[in-house]
Amino acid sequence: MMAILVQTGLKKVVIREKA
Repeated sequence: MMAILVQTGLKKVVIREKA
């Protein structure tokens, strides 16, 4: 569960940084 939350958070951060 924790790994999934971390992956989702990282993906959102990457998208925000790229945007």
